[in-house]
Amino acid sequence: MNDAKDQGLVRDSGKGDLKIEAKDMILTRTRASGLLNVLGSVGYYRNGPEMGIEACTTGFNRHTTEIAKELEEERKQANRRMLSTITKDGLSQRRNLQWFHAHDNYKGMGGKVVGSFCSYLRYQRGVNPVKYLIGMMNVPPDIPGWGKLPSSMVKVSGRAPQILTTLIEKGTKPSLSKILPEACSKIGGFGDGHSVAASGVFPIGKEEKFLDEIDRSVV
Repeated sequence: MNDAKDQGLVRDSGKGDLKIEAKDMILTRTRASGLLNVLGSVGYYRNGPEMGIEACTTGFNRHTTEIAKELEEERKQANRRMLSTITKDGLSQRRNLQWFHAHDNYKGMGGKVVGSFCSYLRYQRGVNPVKYLIGMMNVPPDIPGWGKLPSSMVKVSGRAPQILTTLIEKGTKPSLSKILPEACSKIGGFGDGHSVAASGVFPIGKEEKFLDEIDRSVV
């Protein structure tokens, strides 16, 4: 940060925050973070991560920020569609789980977007505060810059609503970082995460087996 200040790339906002100098504009730290987030997630299959790295190393420019804004709007529309479906039909229920499958609602976006939506959804009315919240979406087998996986995959994200978070912290309910990766592993996938937020992938078509495994593991 001090190096950036010395080069005139960052300055104090006067409100305890930072202003980032960009070509023809000034960004707050929060806004810059949001732009990088959307480039890396929504733009995952469209050169977004490379654009984000370029913004970090050579500076933000108007072209990059405009593309990020378009991706933001694309995500907003997809989130609205998903929220409308859940409001209309409700979340599917298991004994210890509440879940939804976005299928191709987020087509063309990276799997991180379903986790971000789950993080938002956990605070909404209609979400059971003591059940694990699980969201799934289809993702293509392509890994940009690396190659292809053997088959299409399902990205799964788990979040703990507020009361469940307290129960996990007290040790009376198992952490998502334990039960979600284990459930993925048993059906040919993998995962990782934190106690109240975790994610993973597994082969498409094994959704019911995954739900069986993770629901069974909650004791």
